[in-house]
Amino acid sequence: PKIEGYQSFIQTDTPINPGNSGGALVNMKGELVGINTALVTPILGNVGIGFAIPSNMVKSVAEQLVKYGKVERGILGVVAQDISPSLAEAMNLKSDKGAVITTIIPSSPASKAGLKVGDIILTLNEKVVHNSEQLRDSLGIMRPDTPISLQILRDGKPQTLTANVGDPLKIAKQRELPFIGGMQLQDFNELESDDSELQGVLVTGVNETSPGALAGLEPGDIIISANQKPVTNVGELKQVAQGKPKHLLLQISRQNMGLFVVVEQDNSDG
Repeated sequence: PKIEGYQSFIQTDTPINPGNSGGALVNMKGELVGINTALVTPILGNVGIGFAIPSNMVKSVAEQLVKYGKVERGILGVVAQDISPSLAEAMNLKSDKGAVITTIIPSSPASKAGLKVGDIILTLNEKVVHNSEQLRDSLGIMRPDTPISLQILRDGKPQTLTANVGDPLKIAKQRELPFIGGMQLQDFNELESDDSELQGVLVTGVNETSPGALAGLEPGDIIISANQKPVTNVGELKQVAQGKPKHLLLQISRQNMGLFVVVEQDNSDG
């Protein structure tokens, strides 16, 4: 299951009851698998649907908290999408594993490493990348400046590239992009698998305490309408925002799912 943000959970039928959060989830050998976190139940008690944070994520977060007192997440500076069976067939791929790059943020580690739109990331540090969500989560548990190795497929030929994981805040400061509701934005245009064209505004950064963050917006979200008016570029979104600065009803696309969010506008954001 996937819950907002970087929390990829293990689903387990091990009994988890109220008050068990923070307890260890172990396998038959007594090895730590995860930390029990939540349960889903229509009644008081356990019905066999529980969730635990994977041990590799727990280890990374704990080490950062002990050493630095906070968690810093890394990014590569790409927007990627999963490879559907139809996309794999159209691109003459033998497998639907991997993540295909659809956008590269200027001055990001991805840009400096020589990655290009259309590249397919196959492995990260010699571990298979199954989909775009796994890629993001794997990078997210790394601290900025961590060196990484990427095996990619470009024009049907494998290549190996190296990069250093980037700091989202530093990358955001390097880019001269407009702010609306504490968001950094750029135009987005992508050809869909059915040959239709998706146009909108790509969210490339969100200030942590901004109206955009409070509304739940995340880097990688694609804004396709504002206050029920289609937007195909940053200029159109800014025009809507200036016309009704109190709040913005945004329709977004997130990993091929449609969502509505409301951003309370700060007049100073324009």
